[in-house]
Amino acid sequence: MQQIAKIKQDKSVRPRLIWACLCVALLVSAIYVTVSYRLTADITVRSELKAMGHITSLVSNELSQLKSQAIDAENVDLILSEILLSAVNSPAFITVSTPEQQWHKNLLISSNQRSTLLQLVAEAEDNAEPIELDDNTFLWQQRRIGQYQITFVQQTQALDLTLEFVAKRLLITSIIVFWIAVWLALTLASVIARRAQQVNESLAYIATHDSLTGLPNRLHLIELLENSLGPVTDDTDTPVDEGCLLIVDLDRFKEVNDSFGYAAGDTLLREVARRVSGLISAPAELIRTGGDEFIIWAPDYTIERAKTLSLEIVNSCNSPILINGLTVNSGASIGISHYPSQAEDTAGLIVCADTAMHKAKAMRSGWQVYDNKKIADYKDILQLRAELSDALARQQIILYYQPKVDLATGEITGAEALCRWQHPRLGLLGPGEFIDLIEHSGKVQEFGRYIIATAAAQAEQWHSEGLLVPIAINL
Repeated sequence: MQQIAKIKQDKSVRPRLIWACLCVALLVSAIYVTVSYRLTADITVRSELKAMGHITSLVSNELSQLKSQAIDAENVDLILSEILLSAVNSPAFITVSTPEQQWHKNLLISSNQRSTLLQLVAEAEDNAEPIELDDNTFLWQQRRIGQYQITFVQQTQALDLTLEFVAKRLLITSIIVFWIAVWLALTLASVIARRAQQVNESLAYIATHDSLTGLPNRLHLIELLENSLGPVTDDTDTPVDEGCLLIVDLDRFKEVNDSFGYAAGDTLLREVARRVSGLISAPAELIRTGGDEFIIWAPDYTIERAKTLSLEIVNSCNSPILINGLTVNSGASIGISHYPSQAEDTAGLIVCADTAMHKAKAMRSGWQVYDNKKIADYKDILQLRAELSDALARQQIILYYQPKVDLATGEITGAEALCRWQHPRLGLLGPGEFIDLIEHSGKVQEFGRYIIATAAAQAEQWHSEGLLVPIAINL
């Protein structure tokens, strides 16, 4: 039998969480970097354009102060040279043109570059858009004052420096964000794994323990025996050399339930579980398999040691238990099977112990050890127990009426009903062969009603025939 199934922990959760967090971090960083980069570029471009606008205004003011007769190449060149040298420290040029003539002043820019840039400026629609030439970025300003058109083109350096500075900071920020994302993913994965482990442990406990007594249940027993009796594997404990399995069945549990109610029955079960648990010690385990039945798996127990334990349990169950102000005792019948002399597997051990337990009930001996030599008797008892339901349904339980005679007069004063089982295979069986089975099968009330109904029917038949015969019934 496989071990109790657990919630499978997806081993890909951690890498998937890491990837998910990294993707989110990457997306957020990409948006942040893009917005920051574009915003920085726009601000830098606007700042440089504003500075270039001041220079263009300065040129126009200087030109406007010249008298028309003083405007010549030498004066214009002097003005442009002074302004470029004093206000500009990067490659640039200024062009002043009128309908009749044109003046140029270059700073670290060749004539060919100037011509190309002027052509690009003429094609451009908005001076807010930088011009790219030879892997360099240029900004431009153009202003017309009167007859003069001033064109100022400058290679931007502040933009590149600013963007480089911002890029370094954004890279550091992105690395920090990625590190936080990985840390968050690992933390979440750890929390999820720990939570899954807690859920597994809770579900395993619920699945393998009885809710009333808190004892392990049959599922735990099967797993325990499979691990104890099976071959050595990585998933099992070291197999035992020998051990005993004891099935404990309470004799009068149904009477307590019927007389005091189910709450009293639950109280009885909890008290018996407490008492029996106090009689055993690890590695032996007490298991409640359902109803009024308990099982003890005692590794390394010999049969003699199991007998001693059984006697202690029977004595403990016979001790009074206070329920609803009344003292009751449950009594117990115990069947013992031994590994490996009587059975070598889980099912065999349970069957042997169960057979011995029913034999103990039938003999009212308290406990019985499974005996291979009496296996036929055990099987007959189990077979009869299984056939009881059919016996009542098919009316195989019949009544014989023993007359009660007044010795003084010789008259029949009544009759006593005696039950027999007309078994189809074994013939007529006396009450000693099946009454105990009825008492411990949970069919006592059904059997009593059947006997009363059968006797009443017979009394009615006799009455119709003119015979008034009282019938005595022992229940």
